[in-house]
Amino acid sequence: MELRQDPSSSTRWWGKETRAIVTGGNRGIGLAIVKRLAELGVTVILTARDAKKGKEALELLRNEGLGDFIHFSVLDVSDPHSISAFATWFNHNFGVFDILVNNAAVSFNGLYENSVKHAEIVIKTNFYGPKLLIEALLPFFRCSSTHKSRILNFSSRLGLIHTVKNKNIRAILEDEENLSEEKIDGVIKLFLEQVKEGKWENEGWPKEWTDYAVSKLALNAYSRILARRLRDSNISVNCFCPGFTQTGMTGGKGSRTADIAANIGAQLALLPPQSLQTGKFSEGMGFIGAGKQGRGWFRGCGGREGVESEPLLVKVEVGCGFRGLRLDWMGGASSREGQSNNGWGSTTAGDPDSGKQAFTYCNSGCFILAFGELRHEQYSNVPQESRLLSNVKKDHMYAALTL
Repeated sequence: MELRQDPSSSTRWWGKETRAIVTGGNRGIGLAIVKRLAELGVTVILTARDAKKGKEALELLRNEGLGDFIHFSVLDVSDPHSISAFATWFNHNFGVFDILVNNAAVSFNGLYENSVKHAEIVIKTNFYGPKLLIEALLPFFRCSSTHKSRILNFSSRLGLIHTVKNKNIRAILEDEENLSEEKIDGVIKLFLEQVKEGKWENEGWPKEWTDYAVSKLALNAYSRILARRLRDSNISVNCFCPGFTQTGMTGGKGSRTADIAANIGAQLALLPPQSLQTGKFSEGMGFIGAGKQGRGWFRGCGGREGVESEPLLVKVEVGCGFRGLRLDWMGGASSREGQSNNGWGSTTAGDPDSGKQAFTYCNSGCFILAFGELRHEQYSNVPQESRLLSNVKKDHMYAALTL
């Protein structure tokens, strides 16, 4: 199974004139998603705070034959002056764009450490950096009634609301109707004050990589506010957790490679307009093999934001020519009839009856998990809900492998 799409596919909306900006694009997941988008025919502006490393990354990708699709500019998202300079440079050289991937982030902790010594720079880079960049670039998004631009903020499940045990903070973040940027700033200010006072450990903040988690907690909350604000502008705003990935931040440890995470990130960034939602948190892991034969795995955890639930594991096997698609699911869901369906279930999604049955079993209680583009003619009868990447409670969007 390949993420690459046939240029004649009805779901392919992009071309070389489509422009994406990727922050932190000189290494790790950032470099991998720059490469993936360029392979798929998108023009990408690779950014990095270190000019030398950014140019080295550009040269690497040029040597792989992608030079016509990639440009480079210095951008340090922790520096407002750098953001302003980049916006001016971009406007002069390109003018409009379609996709912003906020990937750049920092953590100063080892894998099993939890120091908050650098909390201010972590918050400044991981939360205020993407926020200021989005605001600076908003005038340059390509917007029309028929075109959807996209903001994809790389985030983390460490920043989900259920990781916060302080009831007052949770109440602020869960009050969607009254949540505001000022209230998010207030949460950040409280955290930094408690860090300075040395009493943050007993105040109900996330227990793992606390400063990093708080920065992503704020980014997730801001993304939901921004999604509502931009809904009428035809700009979607979503968050994506790539999971435990082998990068410099994790010391090279992880359950997946940067390429795997980038494949799913690129897929989310390029969802067809009819499948693209906004204000969602997506978490996924998949393997995309070479050619049209192979198998992939997707894992999603969680249900409604802030409510823990069992994991769902999906196995996809694709036969030659996409003639067979099998969906195996396990655990954590109950049917609409209220019956427990823990354990394995299996269906062939190409068959409308079994497809409906699978989604009946999987959608209530925890999930709808679906494939974004079952659009070959033989799959024309698959129910519409199976083409959407959404949670039945509309609080999460779950990545899936796309044919």
